Amino acid sequence: MQTGTYIPQMEVMHAFEGSLQQENVFTFAGSETAGYRDGDPDSARFNTTTSIVADPQDNIYVSEGLNRRIRKVSASGQVSTIAGTGERGLRNGDASAAQFDFPGGIAIDRLGNLYVLDRGNFCIRKITPAGIVSTFAGSGVAGTNDGDPGDAQFSSEMHDIVADQQGNLFVSDDHRIRKISPAGSVTTIAGSTAGFVDGDGPLAKFYLPLGLGIDAQGNLYVSDFLNSRIRKIVFK
Repeated sequence: MQTGTYIPQMEVMHAFEGSLQQENVFTFAGSETAGYRDGDPDSARFNTTTSIVADPQDNIYVSEGLNRRIRKVSASGQVSTIAGTGERGLRNGDASAAQFDFPGGIAIDRLGNLYVLDRGNFCIRKITPAGIVSTFAGSGVAGTNDGDPGDAQFSSEMHDIVADQQGNLFVSDDHRIRKISPAGSVTTIAGSTAGFVDGDGPLAKFYLPLGLGIDAQGNLYVSDFLNSRIRKIVFK
């Protein structure tokens, strides 16, 4: 410790009191037993929860790969299924009859619509607050093609999705970062084949980008998994 300056102990404690608060970790819903069950927090069961997002009312939404369902956990911990039958498939319409194939990343927009990376079906699904499921973008065929919603292609290596304040979606897809407009048009904004290159989006390279984050200014942050880096995408 450097000497020469005396700091009264009461001032030191006050300066650090926020960091001295004890954190409390507890199980909010579910148990160590994998399965599928709605209901009270203690009796609910989950299986391969792959992504989670919260709404402004403190409800959380969970995508489950092997259960092939989208679940809701209320602020009080009550668990319900909001979409998916548990059967593998690609069926739109009423959420209670909809089908998914290993749903992954999930995001919510400012209107309360949920967007789900339906990895096994190579597409992005949309769930409205009224409980209607549709295919928002993706042809159902694996690939990298950009374009209109029904022509665009995605891979099974879609990992995360976030929404900005304008209703655009951003998806980490294999070694690329894709953008989906509010109308469903798909473009690749950064990345191509595996590698590591900074610079302009079309020239940049990633190596299996996973998690995504977006700040209040609309800058995008990417967890570049196999490059062991956090990358930042700035829109000029």
